[in-house]
Amino acid sequence: ARTWATWWAGDALGVTVAAPIALCLVGEPREAWWPRLRSVALPLAIGLVLLGLATSQVSRWQEQRVLARFERDADGVNRSVDLRLRAHLDALDALHGVYIASRDVDRTEFRRAAEPWLRKLPSVKAMGWHERIPRSALPGFEAAVRAEGDASFRVFDRDPSLTPGDDEVIAMRY
Repeated sequence: ARTWATWWAGDALGVTVAAPIALCLVGEPREAWWPRLRSVALPLAIGLVLLGLATSQVSRWQEQRVLARFERDADGVNRSVDLRLRAHLDALDALHGVYIASRDVDRTEFRRAAEPWLRKLPSVKAMGWHERIPRSALPGFEAAVRAEGDASFRVFDRDPSLTPGDDEVIAMRY
């Protein structure tokens, strides 16, 4: 129905505007149509040009409005993403500050520093501290962490084929 209505409106406009102009220019008998050139064809042609210009201007305004709305929405999304990323960076800076301020960060101190950020930022599911350990020092590192109270601690590779010849590992301590 919508397509038919659009088609019908276009044809009706064409018949209403273009037919009188065409008849004034090529209609027979010539002496009956030629005098109507100024009184019928010229006003219709001027009206058609003005209607076309008005439609074009309204289209430009609409495009500017859509672009302004898009830019406003994109700016809002940009600010929102920026704030979220800054909050995550603040969390990392806070944990970094714990290691700067404390001589020896233990499990309890790390947990106290991480818990507020885990509550505040629902998108953060975990926070951890990883240490770079030479493979040769791995048994001593595991023993030290077990002595701190985590009796089942051990360092393992998720996929041993990824790092078979590396001299060091990145071990998650907390």
